[in-house]
Parts: sequence; C-alpha cells; structure tokens
Amino acid sequence: MATVTTDKLGNTYDGCKRRCVATSPSPGRACQHRHDEGEDDAHMTKVRVLLGVLTVLVLVGSAVGCGLVSDQTKQEAKNKVESKAQQAKQEAKKKVENKAQQIQKEAKQKVEAKGNRPRRR
Repeated sequence: MATVTTDKLGNTYDGCKRRCVATSPSPGRACQHRHDEGEDDAHMTKVRVLLGVLTVLVLVGSAVGCGLVSDQTKQEAKNKVESKAQQAKQEAKKKVENKAQQIQKEAKQKVEAKGNRPRRR
C-alpha cells in the first residue's frame, strides 16, 4: 500500500508523485482513483500500437493507390505504343503497295513502248 502524506495545506499525496486530494472526508486516507505507472505505460503502449496500425494502413492505402495509377499509366503507354506500331505498319503497307503499282505501271509502259516500235527485218 502506498504511503499517504499530508502537507501543511491539508493536501493528501499518495506517493506516486502526483497531487491527489482525498476523496473521502477523513484526512490521511489515500485518494480513491489509481495512479499506477503501469496504467500510464499501458495506455501509452495502446496509443503507440494504434498509431502504428494507422500508419501502416495509410502506407498500404497509399501504395495501393499509387499502384493503380501506375498500372493505368502503364496501360495508357502500352496502348499508345501499340497504336503507333499499327500506324507505322499501315504506312509501310501503303508504301509497298504504291511501289508495286509504280513498278507495274513502268513495266506496262516498257511493254507498250516495245510494242509501238517498228520491227526490223
């Protein structure tokens, strides 16, 4: 049991280095509420644990949120690259077709030019 001391003004102290006014009318009795250092430590431990859990939740939420944005950005970049590749493929196909038409046209002109020449005998 904690020792109870009374100062000159009649204030009662219960030995836990806190000023406690006796709740009972009889002087010399310890205060009725508890001032255990263990309770304060337990309370601070609970607060620290809850703060730690909150911090972890915020970090996980932030990581998940950033991950979704990152995935969305990656998907947009992928789509952009695919569309540019498709466009380049179409342009290359057009160039090949144009070149083939040009070669056919030149070949036709050569054949016609040979056909219009007078034959030698």
